[in-house]
Order: sequence, then C-alpha cells, then structure tokens
Amino acid sequence: MDDLEIRSLIYNIMDKALIKNDRTKADIFVSLKPHLKLLTIEVYNDGWRNWKDTDYYREIRISPSSVEARETVINTLVDVCEAIDSI
Repeated sequence: MDDLEIRSLIYNIMDKALIKNDRTKADIFVSLKPHLKLLTIEVYNDGWRNWKDTDYYREIRISPSSVEARETVINTLVDVCEAIDSI
C-alpha cells in the first residue's frame, strides 16, 4: 500500500476503533487484508453479543486503479471515520 493518505486514514480508523471499543459499549471490528487490498469495518453500537446485525458495515477495496477511484476510496474512508466518531 503505497498511498500515504489512504494508509494514514486506515491507521486513523483503527485508532478510533480501539478508543471507541474501550470507552463505549460499542464493538467495532476492523479487518485489513493487505494481500487482497481489502478493508472491512463492522460496527455493533450495543455490543456484538446484543445484536445480530451490524449497525454499520463497509467493505472497501483500498487499491485504487485511477485518480477517480482513489478519491472514492478516500471519501469512503473519511465517511467511516465520521461514522465511528458519531458513536
């Protein structure tokens, strides 16, 4: 993953997830599969054990093939950060 902005956003998401998992009853699962260039985020606002379906789910391909695709990936990652912040 050579794109520093995308990498920074992914680290930011992971950091926010750790903090929210610790300070709230929400469970946030972040799965990075670098060999597949895939990032998956699952949010359970009331905790994983108390809910069957996710409150928020995103699966993001983090290897954009064009400038437009890169902007889409960045915008999606920013949306994920905002969703985690809103918990």
